[in-house]
Amino acid sequence: VGGALLGYLAGRALGSITPPDRAVATPGGSRDVFRAWEVPGETPARRAAWLLGMSLLILFAGAEAEMTGGAALGVIVASAAAAREWGALDAKACGGILNVLWNDLAQPLLFALIGAAVDVSRLSGDEVGAGVGLLAAGLCVRGLVAFLAAGGGQLAFTERIFVAIAWMPKATVQAALAGLPLDAAIAHEGGDRNGPETKRAEVILALGVLAILITAPLGAAAVAVSGERLLKKAEENDEESNEQ
Repeated sequence: VGGALLGYLAGRALGSITPPDRAVATPGGSRDVFRAWEVPGETPARRAAWLLGMSLLILFAGAEAEMTGGAALGVIVASAAAAREWGALDAKACGGILNVLWNDLAQPLLFALIGAAVDVSRLSGDEVGAGVGLLAAGLCVRGLVAFLAAGGGQLAFTERIFVAIAWMPKATVQAALAGLPLDAAIAHEGGDRNGPETKRAEVILALGVLAILITAPLGAAAVAVSGERLLKKAEENDEESNEQ
């Protein structure tokens, strides 16, 4: 609750500091452009920089206060609050810049760092087998739940199957979270990488990367192949509805 409240206040404040151009219609039909606070020269790039800086500040402050979960929630709420203050057009332009930064810089760096931290030689065959089995069981449950959850709308049976398949790939969340147990274990054991907790954390990290290597390419291929067979274009659906 505290993280969400902090994020809401921070997002509203950011929206006030970097307001959009608002056009207000006067009774005579003319239009007057004003800013809530006179801060000239605000662009989508500057709004993205403000939002990124504020998000990092919230995350680092939450880490210092040992409230990482609340800080992450605060970042999400702050972004939503700021986007509401900016309006749809300005928020979309800002999101486009952040999306480019994520796809071209942050995401490759994240996967590179996670891959560099993995030491496959420390894994045994039993651990790999158990990890693959656990991954397969989790994907089965995940697919079943996705199929059942998609049944509440007007999706066809084949479309619900595609939803279940589309939920198979796993990459970004695993890459972001798989290394956290290792960092915590190393800090807990005073930097000793041969401690029992560190070894267990290395297994978790390696299995997280293994999940990415298995599900990402197979899931992408399954989505590409099944999409052509299970989904129909809107024009085809309209023609079938007209014929009925």
